[in-house]
Amino acid sequence: MNMDFTIYARKIACLYRKILTEVSAKFELTQMELDVLLFLQNNPENDTAKDIVEIRKLTKSHVSAAVESLVRKNYLERVYYPDNRKLIHLKIRAEADEILKAGLSAQEEFRKILEKNISDSQKAEFFKVVEQIEKNIEEAEEKLGRE
Repeated sequence: MNMDFTIYARKIACLYRKILTEVSAKFELTQMELDVLLFLQNNPENDTAKDIVEIRKLTKSHVSAAVESLVRKNYLERVYYPDNRKLIHLKIRAEADEILKAGLSAQEEFRKILEKNISDSQKAEFFKVVEQIEKNIEEAEEKLGRE
């Protein structure tokens, strides 16, 4: 059995992109713009461009360009809180509702494809393994960051 995790990660990422391409094309969005909207929808507690960059491991310039475009298209607005006027929060506008509905539906399709013929106990074991891999990655990043 080939245990090259990068191959599996790439296949999963490619399938995700293929499924969401139809949504981004329908609404004339870049993949990054759709990713930003879906991230904000799925992670309302992480509502800054910095959050998106750090959590999704995307480049600051790409996220910034996508946010700027989404603001121009009226799908996002920038919000400043009185306690910290420097930090810009991103709020999804109602104009993005149809996009989000289609995007969330595509994400659900993706999830169903991945989970097909997998039992609940297999999913639970998988997520335990993935959590450990995530811890390993975080430890490695912390170590590499110090060097």
